[in-house]
Amino acid sequence: MALFKEPRAVDFSTKSSPWTEQELIDFRKIMNDLKRKKKKKKNPAK
Repeated sequence: MALFKEPRAVDFSTKSSPWTEQELIDFRKIMNDLKRKKKKKKNPAK
């Protein structure tokens, strides 16, 4: 990983707002779907 200097007029630090309940629900659903698909590919039905 390389380190670099920030340009004088640019600030790379970010402050994100907390996720809403609906965003968390959506994110968890997407992650569970991805895990299921990955598991199916890893262990195909015999």
